[in-house]
Amino acid sequence: LGFQPDMLWLKQRDADSDYSNAIVDSSRGRTKVIYSHDTRVERTSPANKDVASFDSDGFTVDASEEIGINSGTGTYLAWGWKCNAGTTATNTSGTLTSTVQANQAAGFSMVQYTSTATDVTIGHGLSSPVDFYFIKKRNDQARDALTYHRSLGPSKYLKLNDSAAAGTDTGLWNNTDPSSTVFHVDGNTTEVNNPSGVAYIAYCWHGVKGMSHFGIFTGTNNTDGAFVYTGFRPKMLFIKSSTAGENWAVFDTARNTYNTVDKGVFWNSNVAETTGSGGGFDIDFISNGFKLRASHDNINGAQTYVYGAWGDVPFKYSNAL
Repeated sequence: LGFQPDMLWLKQRDADSDYSNAIVDSSRGRTKVIYSHDTRVERTSPANKDVASFDSDGFTVDASEEIGINSGTGTYLAWGWKCNAGTTATNTSGTLTSTVQANQAAGFSMVQYTSTATDVTIGHGLSSPVDFYFIKKRNDQARDALTYHRSLGPSKYLKLNDSAAAGTDTGLWNNTDPSSTVFHVDGNTTEVNNPSGVAYIAYCWHGVKGMSHFGIFTGTNNTDGAFVYTGFRPKMLFIKSSTAGENWAVFDTARNTYNTVDKGVFWNSNVAETTGSGGGFDIDFISNGFKLRASHDNINGAQTYVYGAWGDVPFKYSNAL
């Protein structure tokens, strides 16, 4: 990769796999795996299996066990984020103490905490308010991964493992957007902070000029779709309808090395890579944003969509993604 990753998100491209959309990070350790596309609790890889190590310039894989990344002759996809080389710190900014690994320059942190079954604030370790985060329950019960997106506001949530439209729950995030130091969770929702004594992990991002951007746009349902300004050429992009049941569609320039970008995978599904049926998944990644060139409902129907984008060549932080 050219840098040492602290979070890896891994997906099989050419076949359906129950072990795709596997997330491993250096805070929990290379043996601990969660999945974005289903409700399973955290699984443990045996020694010398799956992600064998996080290395100074990338990562090493071994035989597959809990992650479908090195099985047979399949083709695979990996997104990697740099944080703090595995070094965590205790954070007491919130009413609940958390364990945080943060890259403030890149606007990314990984937050571990233990539930209290009471309304709390949790320190995220960043220097600006978080724009996008998701929380996954690690043990005790199989549960959805719930997602906050600033463009939807603090009364809304999306399920990362589900195609459903945004739900409304004024209690979930305590109806309060994250601040520059903390985010909010309630004590009644099992997906984020109930019952007491359960381990959770949150992955948090905020926009950084020239590198990452999170926002919302309205689809046109035709091939002359919206142009969305990000301030850079995207390297990776996710799009999710907030008003209808559509997939979390994800695109990148590793699989499409030139325009148009059309190879999508889904965070909420284990299915193989697709270019979209019907209208297809045509998107132009251009120097300062992206332009929708297809009418597929996953990316450009007559709906409202949220998105997140990370830069192709971040001018300030070239090895953060």
